[in-house]
Amino acid sequence: MKTRKKTAAWFIFTAFLALTVFLMPGRGMESRAASYYWATVSKPIQTEYATDSAFMSWALDYEAAYSTTKTAGYNIYLGTSYGAVTLIGKTAGTSYRFTGLEDGTKYYVKVEPYDVYGNTGGWNTSTVETMPKQVKNLKQARWYYSLRLLDVEWGKVGTADKIVASLYNGRGKKVSEEILGGSVTGTSFRNLKDEVYTVKVQAFRTVNGRTYQSAVSAIRCFNQARVSYAKVSRKKKLTVCWKKVTGASGYDVYVSTHPKTGYKKVASVGRTKNKVTLSRFKGKKFRPGKTYYVYVDTKVKTGKKISRSARLYYWGTDSTSYGTF
Repeated sequence: MKTRKKTAAWFIFTAFLALTVFLMPGRGMESRAASYYWATVSKPIQTEYATDSAFMSWALDYEAAYSTTKTAGYNIYLGTSYGAVTLIGKTAGTSYRFTGLEDGTKYYVKVEPYDVYGNTGGWNTSTVETMPKQVKNLKQARWYYSLRLLDVEWGKVGTADKIVASLYNGRGKKVSEEILGGSVTGTSFRNLKDEVYTVKVQAFRTVNGRTYQSAVSAIRCFNQARVSYAKVSRKKKLTVCWKKVTGASGYDVYVSTHPKTGYKKVASVGRTKNKVTLSRFKGKKFRPGKTYYVYVDTKVKTGKKISRSARLYYWGTDSTSYGTF
């Protein structure tokens, strides 16, 4: 009976020892803990450019001779800032195509090699850029009467190296052009008349001798109608006259008893009119000795869309000068 127990214990010990030896590194099956891996990659280089995608490639720069495993693939990280990249994919090859990107944007990339067990080597970083598709948020910022100056603004195009802004008059003739740096987000046009203009803005980027250009963004720009007369007569009627804006579709007239608040639309007329006479405001007759404030909004119709000039100036019935909101 004692001999049987000894024989069984010996058999168990022998089997355990054989299994341990079999699982040791270099004995037919290697564990992650026992493996060693080190490799590095060259700096990734972007080779294809588009508005919503990018393609880049790299090389396996170094793989240590004492590594017990080989490179199995690469982790691909992407982000819009250097310190905030996220794992977005893996690839077995030495190239990767990024898709679904925002146009006109610079991205940061990290490429990291790994082996079959998931051990990682030395990573390398680079950037990819998408080309500008269109200049966004183009708008008329201000139109200054005394300076006859128009300010326009647009959103920053992160990868542009040149912005071209052009001004066209109502007859479609280019009357001014500004060639600007890619980081510029606005410009001014001077010596303007009271008419409807069109501003067109386009972004450009030159890479490896090839120039990419965005689609043209365009808006119609026009000034608030210039009031030439605003008086209350002895007959308790308010007459407002203004200078026509060439190309306008119509005008809205606003009145208030305060210079910067409380305005109410009191008349709306077509493009051929430049004068209105009003007998009442908020149900009451106008008082000759009281100061009223007015402004005239210019309207321009494009298809079914009606655009209005920005409210910037007002006129008082006690003076021929104007104030600003």
